[in-house]
Amino acid sequence: MKKFVMMCGLPRTGSTLLSSILSQNPLIHSAGQSAVCQLLWDTKMSFENQAVNQVILSNKKPNLKYDLMRSIVDVYYKEVHKPIIVDKCWYWNNPENVQLLKEHLDPDPKFIVLLRPFGEIIASFVNLANKNKVNWLSEETLLDPASTLMRSAENILWNKTNNKNGNFLFVKYDSLVNDMPSALTKIYEFCGWEPYIHNLNRIINETPEDDTVYELIGMHDVRSKISVKKNKVKLSKKTIELCSKIDEQIYEGL
Repeated sequence: MKKFVMMCGLPRTGSTLLSSILSQNPLIHSAGQSAVCQLLWDTKMSFENQAVNQVILSNKKPNLKYDLMRSIVDVYYKEVHKPIIVDKCWYWNNPENVQLLKEHLDPDPKFIVLLRPFGEIIASFVNLANKNKVNWLSEETLLDPASTLMRSAENILWNKTNNKNGNFLFVKYDSLVNDMPSALTKIYEFCGWEPYIHNLNRIINETPEDDTVYELIGMHDVRSKISVKKNKVKLSKKTIELCSKIDEQIYEGL
C-alpha cells in the first residue's frame, strides 16, 4: 500500500524545486499540483447533497462513500509504482480537508507546509505577471481575502495552533535555497523515510506542468542548480506594511 505525505502551504515557496529533488529518490513520487484533494471534496459534497437520497436513504449503501473516495486516490495514482507519494495541493492543510484526509486516507497524516515572507511571494507573482503581460494578477488581487494566497495564510495559522500531534512540518523557503541538505534531513526525519543522498548539482523536473494553463509561463521552471535570482519588483508601501503584519503572525514561534 502506498504511503502519502501532503505538500501544501504558500505558493511561490520552492515546491517545484523540492518536488524535483525528492523525486530523485526511487521510492518517492512527487509531481505538480494534484487534483486529488478537489476530487475528494467534490465527491464528499455529492454524497452529502445530490446523491444522498439514492445512496444512503433509498438504497442503503452507507459504505459506498468511503469505498469510492478511497478508490479516487488509487485510480489517480494507478500508474505510479513508487511506494511513497508526495501529493501537492495548496489547500490540503485547510481544516476541512485535513479532516477529509483523516477519514478517507490516513488517520495520522503528515503535511509539509512551505513558507516564505509574504512580500517576496507577492513580488515574485507580480514579476511573473509582468513578464507574461497579464493584468489580472496584481498586489491588490493577491491580497484580496478570497485569494489563494490569503486563504493559504489562514490555513497556516490554523495549522500552528492545531499541531499538538506534530502533523505539520513548517519549512521555510530560505532553508530550501540556502541549506537544502539540512531541509531535506528535517523532511526525511519528519516523514520517517530512510536517508537518501540527493544530487543537488543536477536537478531536473521530470513532471513539468503546462504553465500556459495558468497564463504564467515560467512559473514552474527549475534550474539545474539551486540559485536565487534577485527580484527588482518594488511593492507599494501599503502592501509592504500589510505583508509585514501577516509575516509576524505566521512566523511567530517558528
